[in-house]
Amino acid sequence: MKKTIQQIIVSSLIGLAIMTACQPVAGQSAAKIQTAVITSRNAAQLAPAAQAREGSEFNEIVWAADGSALLSVSGSGAARFSAAALEKQETFSFDNPATLYAASPDGKTIVFSNDNYNAFLADIQVTENAQSIYSPTYLGNFDFSPDGKTLLSTSLDEIAVTLWDAASGAQVQTISGFETAAPVYSAKFGEDGKHILWIARGTLQLTDIATQEFSPAFSHEDFVSAAVLSKDGSLLASAAAGTVNGEFTPAIYLWDAASGELKTTLTYPEAFNAVAFSPDGSLLAASAGSTLVFWNIADGQQVVEIDSGSEDIFGLAFSPDGVSLAVSGSAGTITLWQVK
Repeated sequence: MKKTIQQIIVSSLIGLAIMTACQPVAGQSAAKIQTAVITSRNAAQLAPAAQAREGSEFNEIVWAADGSALLSVSGSGAARFSAAALEKQETFSFDNPATLYAASPDGKTIVFSNDNYNAFLADIQVTENAQSIYSPTYLGNFDFSPDGKTLLSTSLDEIAVTLWDAASGAQVQTISGFETAAPVYSAKFGEDGKHILWIARGTLQLTDIATQEFSPAFSHEDFVSAAVLSKDGSLLASAAAGTVNGEFTPAIYLWDAASGELKTTLTYPEAFNAVAFSPDGSLLAASAGSTLVFWNIADGQQVVEIDSGSEDIFGLAFSPDGVSLAVSGSAGTITLWQVK
């Protein structure tokens, strides 16, 4: 059932003009920014190409599927930036208390709630109508599928995931079967769009959406701080501290997603906050404090580490074409890194 947003939760959803705080770094124009695909051979040549400052930490950064825009999501709003120079195109914020859970990859739909039972899918360019979703259980987190067609929600009353049709708000299916000793978990879509990645403290597991079959459990000695599935669904990367060669150390583990076999362990002196595969799966990027670290997947060798500044990095997202790496920091900054 459709209702006006004003009747449901907010009095307005405001679009703001382009802001001068979003501009190319060091005087570079968008036309001069290099467009080489980031690889293990040129990652050492990465440099900031554009930057936007929002002043508050982002929960998520998402590239539009066609690479034309970058979306940032915080607890109280969302913003859409151009991919060329991070110029802000639109900003969305709530007048009344609400929680913004996620934004779709095409930048057209947001999902939000004010009571954790009723959620609303709103077209951010046609704000007078919102598609409502009612969950009989207390909502946890939301995530859009990579193609934006399906919405995932978790429940805080039971360990289960519900899939919703993003266009109609209709419930598609519910998936359960993930087990954890403590009922604290989250779930999100794998980058391949075919799997759900469950995360509970030190345990990860994948579910094939089509068959609802579960992969082997991926177990860790310590809490998992970040995890991502490669775009082809073959590799799972997870960050957690563990014992390596007799020492307890921060590490990234590369797993065979189908068999659960541990293929490679990548160690580093500092704990990791975020991990991301390049679109072709050949490069892994990770953040540790303010440092960006890159590894070549083929041989597990570290390619380069780059100090990005004083801000801790909590978000990493490669553009669909692999030309840019979007980095979000604790001080509310988004930076596009590209090959010089």
